[in-house]
Amino acid sequence: MKKFLRRIVECVGYRYFKIAYQAVGLDHAHNVQNSLRNELSDKCSSKGGELVMIKTLDSFCAEQDVIHIDLLKTDTEGFDLELLKGAEGLLRSKQIRFILTEATFHPDDSYQTSFFRVAKYLSGFGYCFVDLYDHDFVCCSPARPPLAYCNALFTACKN
Repeated sequence: MKKFLRRIVECVGYRYFKIAYQAVGLDHAHNVQNSLRNELSDKCSSKGGELVMIKTLDSFCAEQDVIHIDLLKTDTEGFDLELLKGAEGLLRSKQIRFILTEATFHPDDSYQTSFFRVAKYLSGFGYCFVDLYDHDFVCCSPARPPLAYCNALFTACKN
C-alpha cells in the first residue's frame, strides 16, 4: 500500500497532498486514551497510553477547507466503520471518490471491521463495492476462514 500511495504522489506531485496528524472518528472527544488493542502495540505503548483529541472527518475537512477526497484509506484496527460514520456529510454529498478500508469476513474478528457492515453502510450513501486488495490469508488456523482480512475498495456509484 505504501508503494502504491508513493507512486500516486510521484505521478501527480506533492502539491496536491497534505499530511495531517489528526485522529478521526464517530464523535468529537477530548483527551481520549489511545486504545490500540493488539499485542504488538500493547508491548510498545507507554504506561497510561497517550491522550488524543478526536474529530469527525466531516468537521476536520470543514476546518481545513477540504472539499473533495480522491482516496480515503482507513486502517483503524476495527474502528473503520466509526470513522466512516463521522464522514456522513462527505459521503452523502459524494465528496469522497474512493474508499479503501481494511475489512474482515470473519464474524468474530474484532481487530478488523466487518466487510458486510461497511458495504451495507456505504450502499446507503450510494457507494458500490469495486474489489478486494492486499489479501491476508491465514491457512494454519482452523478457527478462521482462509481469507483473514483485506482492503476493500468502494466508489461512488454512477447514477
